[in-house]
Amino acid sequence: MKCKVLMLSHSKLAGAFYDTIQFIYGDTSGFGYINMSEPFDQQQYIESIENVIEENKDTGVLILTDLFGGSVNQFVMNNLLNENTYVIAGINVYCLLRVLTINENEDIEKQIMEIISDSKDQMVNVNQLIIEKGY
Repeated sequence: MKCKVLMLSHSKLAGAFYDTIQFIYGDTSGFGYINMSEPFDQQQYIESIENVIEENKDTGVLILTDLFGGSVNQFVMNNLLNENTYVIAGINVYCLLRVLTINENEDIEKQIMEIISDSKDQMVNVNQLIIEKGY
C-alpha cells in the first residue's frame, strides 16, 4: 500500500486505532491520525489535514473517519475532498487491517468497496450465532 492512511475521530479514538494497528501489525509508517476534540479549532485541523494531503498528493490519502454523518466526517466532506483523496466512514479494527492489504496496482475504488463490505460482515450478533450453531 502506497497511499497514506489518515485516521480522524472524535476525542481520542483515532489515536487508539493507531495504537491498535501498531500492536497488531507493528509497522505504522503509512498511518497517521488526528484526534479532533473540543475546543474545535477548524483552521488548525484544515491545515494539518491539508499538509498530509499535499505531502502525499502523488500517492494519495485514504482518510478514515469514525462515524458517518458525525461532525468529523462532515468536516472532511465539506473541506477536504479532492482528487486522489478517498474517505471511508464508520471504521472498525477489521477495516484497518484490510486497509493494510490495499494493492496500489489495482483499482483503489474497487478495493475500498470490498473493504467496506468485508468490514460490515465482521459485525455479528454472537448470541444469535451461538443459538444457530448450537454451541
